[in-house]
Amino acid sequence: MKILFITSSRLGDAILSTSILHYLEKKYPFLDVTVVCGSLPADLFRTIPFCSKVIILDKKPFSMHWIDLWKKTFSQKWGRVIDLRGSLLGYCLKTHKRSRWEKARLTEGHQVERLQKLMNAPTPLSPKLWLDDVSLKKAKNHMHNRTLAVAPTANWIGKQWPTESFVAVIKHFLKTYPDADILLVGAPHEGQIIQTIQREINVSNIKPLLSSDLGYVACCLSQCDAFLGNDSGLMHMAASLGIPTIGLFGPSDETRYGPYGSDTYVLRIPMALRDLEKTPGFSYSAPVNYMGNLHPDTVWATLNPLWESMHAKIDDLANIPLRSKGQSLP
Repeated sequence: MKILFITSSRLGDAILSTSILHYLEKKYPFLDVTVVCGSLPADLFRTIPFCSKVIILDKKPFSMHWIDLWKKTFSQKWGRVIDLRGSLLGYCLKTHKRSRWEKARLTEGHQVERLQKLMNAPTPLSPKLWLDDVSLKKAKNHMHNRTLAVAPTANWIGKQWPTESFVAVIKHFLKTYPDADILLVGAPHEGQIIQTIQREINVSNIKPLLSSDLGYVACCLSQCDAFLGNDSGLMHMAASLGIPTIGLFGPSDETRYGPYGSDTYVLRIPMALRDLEKTPGFSYSAPVNYMGNLHPDTVWATLNPLWESMHAKIDDLANIPLRSKGQSLP
């Protein structure tokens, strides 16, 4: 089946939308998907085995990007057009079936559950990332110790937990688990924050990762034991890889955009989002940090038992004696 899949230009939304591709992969044995997305998440779709083409759709004046996309897709007869941007393009293409995002009709639940309703899927599926073998091998060659991934940045300062709070938790973590590593993850333009944390702690356990190659970043995260970070695309990336994930929330809706998975945790500032939005001067465009009231002790109270219990299970498994060939279980 030939499918045109139009998804977000934002990293986090694009990763959550992979739950649809995960669903289609399970449902149809023969898939040929053309993905339309922004330039930022594009590399994450190029590694999908059934994705034959990725079309970059960045905004142009007067909505000319939609005209350009129509020119690239109108000659193909599609089995299905899935448009998560809610455009009218699907009605201008030859297709057997259309699924179009309508925000007003999908108002409740986590974003993954809303996508499930759009597809009429019987159960929600977790987002999934398909990793490149070469990048994965490279990541494995560079990571050997038990590692906590920390993503201290966000696309807006309002959602960014203060750097000094990250420093406090990392110091506590390394004092408690001195043999573990910290992978500090960020985009190249976020290097100043990463370098500040590295300078404040100044130990060899800190491993910075500043890369625009999101495929390689995903492979590195897949080798980590847990993730701690702000509400961001990297948080959704970690959760989609099945890593125990702690997401830090303030001026965003954790019920809709929290990390999705069985081993995920949300910690938010003491104030509920609806109350925060009513505070004088609150704005989603203001260069104001709204995360300062989340205390490092609160984060440590979740991170420490998570790390401890997780590695206690691993150690227990390591102590189980190997059975010889043909030996039966008691």
